[in-house]
Amino acid sequence: MTRAVVPANEEAVLQALDSARRLVPTKKLPTLSLSKIARQPEWHAVEQAAWEIGESVRQAVMAAPRLRKSASIREALVSLTEQENLGRGRQAFFFSLSHVAAGSVADRVARHLDDPEVQGHALDALLKMKAYGYIQAVKPLLTSRQVWVRRLAKRYVEKHAEVA
Repeated sequence: MTRAVVPANEEAVLQALDSARRLVPTKKLPTLSLSKIARQPEWHAVEQAAWEIGESVRQAVMAAPRLRKSASIREALVSLTEQENLGRGRQAFFFSLSHVAAGSVADRVARHLDDPEVQGHALDALLKMKAYGYIQAVKPLLTSRQVWVRRLAKRYVEKHAEVA
């Protein structure tokens, strides 16, 4: 497994995101066999490659917070989260949207709350955006089979109650 290079500026981030866009398969990936360790399906190579690009972009955004203000980066990120054929590879793109400045795309992020491949990542992004208008979509996650998603949903509901 090779690590993606962390982009240094807006142009490099956009190029990295474009390379992730080119990875999108034309059809939904089949579910692979379960990992004996994690008890989760194994990852396809394209999911892993997309995730690594997403992680490199997250690192770039963390290193240069001014990139959070870029509407073109934000649009490219949210567009990649909408590419369902990337499967779990989309998870890392939500991390780069996990800040208040990305609140303008909260509606598009919230659409993923019913997608088991990324729902926890979408919920985490909404929490960090301080986008608390999605309580009805979050409530079903209070009974998620994944403990970490249940905890995030509980925190979201509690925060919603504080601001309501």
